[in-house]
Amino acid sequence: MVIKYNFTFLAGSSLLAISNCSSNSSNHESLTPAKFSFPSPNVIIILLDDVGFNKLGAYSGNNLTPNIDALAADGVVYDSVYVSSAVCTPSRYSLFTGNFAGRCTHERFLRENPVDQPYRINWNTYLTENDNTLFETMRENGYHTGFVGKWHLTHPNDLSKILPDFDLNLIPDSAESFLIRHQEILAEYIKKISGADIVENVIAENNENNPLKELQCHHTEWMTLGLCNFIDESPDNKPFFAFLGTPLTHGPSALMSLKKNPVYTPEGRINEVMKYHPDRQSVLNRFKNKVSEWDEGKLGAIWLDDQVGAVVKKLKEKGAYDNTIIIIVSDNNNEPGKAGCYESGTHVPMIIKWQNNKSKGTHSGQAIQTIDIFPTVIEECGIELKDRKVDGISFAKNKKPDRKDLYFEMGITRALKYGKYKYIAFKMPENEIEKMKTGKISEAPNQMNVWWAAQTYVAMKAYPAYWDQDQLYDIVNDPFELHNLASDTAYSKVLIEMKSRLAIYLGSFIHPYSLDFQEFMVSDEFNILKKEAQKKIPEMVNKLEMFNFKWPPVKK
Repeated sequence: MVIKYNFTFLAGSSLLAISNCSSNSSNHESLTPAKFSFPSPNVIIILLDDVGFNKLGAYSGNNLTPNIDALAADGVVYDSVYVSSAVCTPSRYSLFTGNFAGRCTHERFLRENPVDQPYRINWNTYLTENDNTLFETMRENGYHTGFVGKWHLTHPNDLSKILPDFDLNLIPDSAESFLIRHQEILAEYIKKISGADIVENVIAENNENNPLKELQCHHTEWMTLGLCNFIDESPDNKPFFAFLGTPLTHGPSALMSLKKNPVYTPEGRINEVMKYHPDRQSVLNRFKNKVSEWDEGKLGAIWLDDQVGAVVKKLKEKGAYDNTIIIIVSDNNNEPGKAGCYESGTHVPMIIKWQNNKSKGTHSGQAIQTIDIFPTVIEECGIELKDRKVDGISFAKNKKPDRKDLYFEMGITRALKYGKYKYIAFKMPENEIEKMKTGKISEAPNQMNVWWAAQTYVAMKAYPAYWDQDQLYDIVNDPFELHNLASDTAYSKVLIEMKSRLAIYLGSFIHPYSLDFQEFMVSDEFNILKKEAQKKIPEMVNKLEMFNFKWPPVKK
């Protein structure tokens, strides 16, 4: 069964609205005559992985990312950008389709989430051939399209049916033919699903899942090589659209990866893999000179910055830099809010270097979600969506902000940010309540409704109102979401309006989600089951070693 449904939301104003501001000043520069200069711009999207504001100099003022900072100086730094679902798979789904992850029509998603129950969002919103993707839209309108890097939009069991069997313990030199074949099959599969013309230098999921144990590390230079080759080999008579899904700064360890021999890649030995990068020791040397205490994420940021610098250098060599829109955005932020609807997971950095470097050197406070990138790119390139509609709202052409509110969905929570307030609904599906009442489960389901996701236990530890079914926060005065206002009668009208606005979004999905008060979630029985779930916090948090910090964070 194929279900096609797309919606565009334009919510009206109300008493809670506060104005968003956008600082956009025009500063046009002439195009450099070159084979890549077209009336329509080239577009490159670089999707970062688990990159927060503290890792980029354009936001934090650190000196770790000079190449990204230079790009920011030529473009716009966006301060109010959010993902609607704060983990890898649904974030990518929304970026490529322009729709919320809850629109997913993959048969696995629909089988796991019967249409008479609220759906659960985690790493389960897989892309299908029937989805209208950004790659397809660009290709159909004359663009040469390419995909490089991390995919993470197919269930591992589905991939295992098409990828060759292998021995994880083989050394790369003994697995050359297997690796080449593995990469060819994976690339062809991604090409079929994504609609991209060219797919190369790709990994199926995270690097921890690469086909050999010896290759379960970052392959940053190999992915840079793939994108630079795509730029070099793009046709003379077409603009191009390229996507780079870099796994930095997600795990595995950047330090461990930097100590590996880079010539061994997921497609075999490639001796010229360092063609566009400085040697790996220089990354370690710069880290030692710039960072006073160990921080794995900042080491990864330095390495990531080399990757961005290599791509920019290639564009300038081809005379294509001025005529290329470069979008750098993260798939989600970090714990404790990752895998939830909290600010620390959904609020992400985004930098855009526009065509001709327009609005260069500015900041924008415009409220944006990453689903908005799809229609923005389309409009900026002079393409009409015609009969295709998406949840995203274009912010192209220096438009005034049209997005009045922001919608979030993660696990079995739904949320809405409007003006200075955030409302989070954590409502138990009826079947889960029945399981708790009849003793079929011995602990309360967490917000993700999966017991194995360590991220949600970090959130459980950090947020005092984690288990509250209605959560209302004043984000301006309480940015770390520590004080739930939902039970404060002074905010009863605010709560009513926030729930009403959220209900508009919820009503557009084929799955139900009720915001009605659930008596069971305030019962003694539920409190007992909740405490059983909380017993796992030390074990699960310890799986994420970097989270030995205090929340809220302590300013240094």
